[in-house]
Amino acid sequence: MNKKDLLSAFHIEAKPNKLIADYEIFKDKDLLDDLRAKIIENIADKQINQTTDFDHFVTEEIESVIKDENLSNMQRNHLYHLIDNEVKGFGPITELLEDDNISSIMINSPKDIYIESEGKIIKDSSISFINNAHILRTIKKIFEKNELAIDFNKPIIETCLKNKTKINVISKPVALNGIAVVIKKNNTQIKTMDDYLRIGSLTPYMALFLQAIVKGKLNILICGKAGVGKTTLVNVLGSLMEDEERIITIENQRELNILKPHVISLTNNLDSSLKKSSLFLEALKFQAERIIYEGIDESDVLEVILANNMKDEGQIFTMNASSVNEAIENLEMIIMMQNPHLNLTLIKEKIYKTLDVIVYVEKLPDKKRRITKISEVTDNKINDIFAYNYSKNNTTGEYVLYKNKPLLIDKLVKKGINDINYMFKE
Repeated sequence: MNKKDLLSAFHIEAKPNKLIADYEIFKDKDLLDDLRAKIIENIADKQINQTTDFDHFVTEEIESVIKDENLSNMQRNHLYHLIDNEVKGFGPITELLEDDNISSIMINSPKDIYIESEGKIIKDSSISFINNAHILRTIKKIFEKNELAIDFNKPIIETCLKNKTKINVISKPVALNGIAVVIKKNNTQIKTMDDYLRIGSLTPYMALFLQAIVKGKLNILICGKAGVGKTTLVNVLGSLMEDEERIITIENQRELNILKPHVISLTNNLDSSLKKSSLFLEALKFQAERIIYEGIDESDVLEVILANNMKDEGQIFTMNASSVNEAIENLEMIIMMQNPHLNLTLIKEKIYKTLDVIVYVEKLPDKKRRITKISEVTDNKINDIFAYNYSKNNTTGEYVLYKNKPLLIDKLVKKGINDINYMFKE
């Protein structure tokens, strides 16, 4: 039977209701899934118009399916809420999408749904999908709500919603279980440096230091493993830029949310033949006063490095790396692979000349995401300024400030920024 999208079938536009799900009401989950499937099938096959009493219509459909079942009033109400979410919301994950305490939703199979909250990943046994088709219909509905035309014939889909939520879908033949989905929400709880301080992701001295180097237009590389919060940090640093500055962002998909009035966003997502490094050169032509470049390790690094040597205007770059030193080594390796005729010493010199500061973001054993290292890049080496030192049992730690005066302090002083000098000794 050809199922229609529920919203299309009803011609109804409605916002998801904030409902509390409690699947413990139904001890027999097979019965729950069977009833739910029949009701959804019945509703999808019927046409109603805007004047129809929708609540009454749904209630009648539920009653027609459960008339031979001995269900309590609580079970009936719960079943209605599930169907209400199917039509007005996004099925079983409606409440998860609305819960600001949940940062990620991971769908491994219809019965295996995991969530990430406060850095911890746990299985949510309270919800389930009917089958893989139910998962796919729900994801399609999310895309349609965001006016995204997605080709579901592709086995791998990666996209961003209007609210910066990132969705990755892997289906057959790549996913052996049929379909797997990861929904990674935009972190709305961290918008300012004060938010970082509130959750203990850095110290007040580190916050003042980052503010100073952004104000002083030093070039910053933010690195860390996938999913540690690099984009969130970029957004916060972007909020420290002046309102008058012309900011151009370059990224694969539009995840950044720089809350400034003069921002131009560029992406090569719709044209894979267009190199991101070419967008960097175009940004310079477009009189960018700031360039924020997400994923420098995914492009022709040499073009960016050479262009940036000619224009030092406080750029921010991001890349995946397991340490500060690995970030530099990866850049060297990428350039050498793309340009094997070049001398490694010359490559090192160009990289060290381009970057001023490297910020490393990490997810610790306690599941908290912290800025664990801020290092200065000099002409020939990397010097740590701030670091998070682990305890012997590797479960806790403390922040350390290396008191020797960084060379970049002189750069800041020349630009009239003197408010962090007191942190360091001569």
